[in-house]
Amino acid sequence: MKRLIMTRARLPDGSLGRPGAHVKSRSEGQRHDLRNESRMGLRLSSQIGVKISPNSVEKSMAQLKPFPSNLSVTLHRALPQLTLQDGLLLLAVTCWGINFVVVKAAVDVLPPFVVNLVRFSIGTLLVAIILVRSGEPVLLARDQWLPMAGVAFLANVVYQALFTYGLRNTTVANNVLILSTGPLWVVVYNVLRKQERIARGGVIGVLVALSGVVLVVVSRYAGGLGLGGSTLLGDSLTLCASIAWAFNVVVTRHMMRANSVLATTFWTFAFGTFFQALVAFPDLIHLNWSLLTPGLLASLTFSGVCAIALANLAWNRGIKHIGMTRTSVYANLQPIIAASTAIVFLREPFSPWLVVGTALVLVGLWLVRRR
Repeated sequence: MKRLIMTRARLPDGSLGRPGAHVKSRSEGQRHDLRNESRMGLRLSSQIGVKISPNSVEKSMAQLKPFPSNLSVTLHRALPQLTLQDGLLLLAVTCWGINFVVVKAAVDVLPPFVVNLVRFSIGTLLVAIILVRSGEPVLLARDQWLPMAGVAFLANVVYQALFTYGLRNTTVANNVLILSTGPLWVVVYNVLRKQERIARGGVIGVLVALSGVVLVVVSRYAGGLGLGGSTLLGDSLTLCASIAWAFNVVVTRHMMRANSVLATTFWTFAFGTFFQALVAFPDLIHLNWSLLTPGLLASLTFSGVCAIALANLAWNRGIKHIGMTRTSVYANLQPIIAASTAIVFLREPFSPWLVVGTALVLVGLWLVRRR
């Protein structure tokens, strides 16, 4: 009896494919070589008396599709694709960066606690409208009220008090520099509690982004940095504020496991506005209401709508959907955007180190996103 011999197409690496399997070539040239080898197999089979249909071989060859080039595959893996969430986070930190200039102008006229009360009141009203229009449940579960109030107290009383009194007892340079360590504390928490898987590249990315912030702050406030007895209290309070910010990111994600982004944002704002009103009450009694000019109200409205409502909605959405580490590292862009805004609107001097620092922050973001 004659033995049936089926030729097997040779792959680009020299190995033989399985009989009957479709072989995928990496280019049209290799595709042409496979056809030639198949035709040689047909001639060999005819010499030994085995019949193989040429139509079946051509049909199999027609189904082969070339792989993308090695360069395109490498670029696709090396450059993470920007998503809607990335755009929302960039918009959020841009609003917060611009907000530094807006709030700085407002607190020169009004007491800080009154400024915060007006901003949070506007932001809470807008988020309430969005929540009602969305059709999502407004009320929380019975076991969620007290934890939600605690989150609001942490963010709007503890953090704000530590930040305000820390800034009063230290320099602006020290304050900005220490607060920029917030994303690093989020990483430390994740490593200790194993809440999120963080690859080595993610940790390196956070450190690179932090180095970019340090470079911008040092170059912008040259001579303003210093450690000693005069700033030790303020630096310590600011460090506690940075840790409180990171812890707020953690507990906010915990709350969003049982509640939607809209509901979590609204109720933290609602409780926060109540706490802000209690703190601002002494200033409200003695407030000169004529100071609320149309221009100042417009600035506070921008801050309430963009920096409070929309930016925090985008931020909380990022915490819930892409995780704490990847979201928090975007905060390192705030000092960059604030410095750029001050250069444009406040005529502060430009420094080439701002470009270098921005590049380092973007590289850090890239490393965190590709983990």
